[in-house]
Amino acid sequence: MGAPKTGNVRNVVLVGQGGVGKTSLAEAMLHLSGKTARLGGHDGTKPTLDYDPEEVKRAFSISTTIAPIDWKGARINVLDAPCYPDFIGDAFAAMSVCETALFVVDAEAGPQPTTVKLWYAAEDLRLARAVFVNRLSRSEASFATTMDLLQERFGTRLGAVTLPWGEGEDFDGIIDLVRMKARHCNGAEAVESEIPEEYRAQAEEAHDHLCELVAEADDDLMMKYLEGEETLTQEELEGLLSKAIAERIFVPVFAGDCIKEQGVNSLMDDIATYFPAPTDYGEMPLIDGDSLKISSDDDRPVAFVFKTLADPQQGRISFIKVLTGTLEPGLELINARTRKSDRLAHLYVMCGRDMTEVGHAYAGDIIVAPKLAAETGDTLSITGKVEAAAFKFPNSQYRIAIEAENRGDEEKLYTFIEKACKADPTMSIDRDEETGQTIISAVGEAQVSVLLNRLEDRTKVVAKSVPIRIPYRETIRRTASARGRHKKQTGGAGQYGDCWLRVEPL
Repeated sequence: MGAPKTGNVRNVVLVGQGGVGKTSLAEAMLHLSGKTARLGGHDGTKPTLDYDPEEVKRAFSISTTIAPIDWKGARINVLDAPCYPDFIGDAFAAMSVCETALFVVDAEAGPQPTTVKLWYAAEDLRLARAVFVNRLSRSEASFATTMDLLQERFGTRLGAVTLPWGEGEDFDGIIDLVRMKARHCNGAEAVESEIPEEYRAQAEEAHDHLCELVAEADDDLMMKYLEGEETLTQEELEGLLSKAIAERIFVPVFAGDCIKEQGVNSLMDDIATYFPAPTDYGEMPLIDGDSLKISSDDDRPVAFVFKTLADPQQGRISFIKVLTGTLEPGLELINARTRKSDRLAHLYVMCGRDMTEVGHAYAGDIIVAPKLAAETGDTLSITGKVEAAAFKFPNSQYRIAIEAENRGDEEKLYTFIEKACKADPTMSIDRDEETGQTIISAVGEAQVSVLLNRLEDRTKVVAKSVPIRIPYRETIRRTASARGRHKKQTGGAGQYGDCWLRVEPL
């Protein structure tokens, strides 16, 4: 797997409500691109991405995984982010290094609360956005109703680029409104045909609406289009589509079904062709108020660590986005936070748990490196003077005390959890000196439960959560006064003291 040039990279984070099929979409993309032999996580097949035992047990993602896909000359780095509320911190971190947030929405349920929360987070980060309406083969699925709900919630900038070819049991493919063709996925092969006559009028109307939306990216063409002087040519439409998405003027909406693998080929085609590259995104904000342009022309390498993972088999792994220059094995960079040097002994491209070593990585690409001292949010550079602005994590409002069943394991417990907290900034650990308890702050109860399960699995230390004890203190409840005298005769002048004391509540 060769390293892609900056202009060929597409960094896309999958987000949305938990349980709507984000991981299934990533698995379908891996399968259709030839990266995996079968559709993972379906019909008893082993998933490529949700490989952690806790993810398998709970049936949802708890950590960001990467699916690097080579498609039509582009490297699509798909970051499958967890969106269960307790683990949503990983989604915020993944969004900070991607150019596009792809929201997966259930065709029956429509946009749900977590989708709305992450939508506005992506807006704050100035990300391009797109929507994949999933599960159109279900009996209650409705693309039209879901589109209405999306536009009602997020505005009229959203427009369909593909339509469903049938719905429910009759769903059998999609209609591509950019190329005006019908597409059906037959196994891993996309079969293209003319649009069926019964869908022709609907497709032409949707195509005209698509042209109207993307024409806003060019003032002259927009005026000509609105005045009816001319229609957009295919070349103009495709050129404006890229610009409109990158400038966040237009939000494309795709129809499909991950399990049937319908609509996924068209989605990958458009990601490779129209979605923004790292150089289209703008500049990375720095902590000093300045910004850094993502470029491979700058020969001073800068790398940003957006996630660290403590893997029981492979050890400490740092997830890195290359901001400028080129990274190579053996390169030594300085951490802006610690001012200490960190050596990149090896570079890998990670797909699920599997890692493939690479000889270099260009600006814009996402890779992993083992055994770095850097923590989540650190910036590494040649000078150590470049530091990316920290991204915001959700507040850790759930506090609980934990204790080992065997008192002799307390130190081992504290060491393990301290390392886990360094990898996940949404968690912190503290020891209350007054009560002697070990206190964990986290986003939610499930996060703590996963932590304790991993503690037992990896260190054989059994621990449990207990209520936090409150160190009550005595206090003054009413006013009181007293007088004391001291007399002592030892020969000579002697000693005498008279003391008056009055205390009262504050």
